[in-house]
Amino acid sequence: MRKVAAWVGLFLAALALFGREDEKPSTPYSAPQPSVVAPEQPGTITAPVHSDTTKQSQTDATSAEAMYVTGNGVAFRAGPSTEQAIIDRFDKGREVQRMARRAEWSEVQDQLTQRRGWIATRFLSNAQPERRAPQEAKSPPKERAPSLPNISDATIVQRIIAQSIAGYPGSCPCPYSRDRGGRRCAKRSAYSKPGGYAPICFAEDVSRDMIAAFRDQ
Repeated sequence: MRKVAAWVGLFLAALALFGREDEKPSTPYSAPQPSVVAPEQPGTITAPVHSDTTKQSQTDATSAEAMYVTGNGVAFRAGPSTEQAIIDRFDKGREVQRMARRAEWSEVQDQLTQRRGWIATRFLSNAQPERRAPQEAKSPPKERAPSLPNISDATIVQRIIAQSIAGYPGSCPCPYSRDRGGRRCAKRSAYSKPGGYAPICFAEDVSRDMIAAFRDQ
């Protein structure tokens, strides 16, 4: 019994000694140090980086200026392309107001009808072209006492066109008219269809005799 107690005591002493040799001091915890950012040098300006550049507009707006058509039968189109519909055709000397330019095309407003459209810039000029004097008629015109001496021919032309359009029973007398749904009539107009009604839609459709007859009313 004494031998057993001696062996137990020896074992416990050896265990205690072995445990002290394995113990190592723990490493103290150190917090991570924040990274140091070097201050900006005085006078240094950081320029912003732009990912996109502003695109320039394809249409150059200009102040309205008086221009004159330099050819005969020049197409007055709905847009700046030969594929766009022809609204009208102008002859030499027709006055328009240029509102904007796009490449070889100019957006203009017709002085007579106040419609806006596009004409090839090569057919426009700042100088009014000379007009040939009209040939004398074989028989002298009959003298008429105009009843509307103070109204210009351009005003009478507009009245003739307005009366013709008002007399049409449908909603699409002219190519530039709008139907009841708000759509442009274009080729569906009575003016574009052969036969039937033939409304007067453009100034070129009004003859000198029609103007004279209007004055005599």
